[in-house]
Amino acid sequence: MFPGGNLLGGVAVLAVALAIFQAQPAPPQSPLLYQWETVNGKRTLFEKKHKIFYKDIQGRVNNSEIVLILHGFPTSSFDFYLMIKSLRNTFQRIILPDFLGFGYSDK
Repeated sequence: MFPGGNLLGGVAVLAVALAIFQAQPAPPQSPLLYQWETVNGKRTLFEKKHKIFYKDIQGRVNNSEIVLILHGFPTSSFDFYLMIKSLRNTFQRIILPDFLGFGYSDK
């Protein structure tokens, strides 16, 4: 129940809170996330009207092994950033897409 049992008052409070929240700028991106988005293999694929972000990282080995890493829900390809060094020493190519609605792909 809202203060005083007034549903209209509760809706008004919620509307004001939402308006304040909408007016706030997004927090700055961490340097690590910025680096993930902008360097070392950043690619963008366009499917119809949607942008799909993915990393296509070249490994350090000379073989033909390619690994495609799919993230879980509700996460993104960034979850695997600590594993990249090890993966680069094992595979020739590492592909990490962000599903639509997650990470740097369109929402």
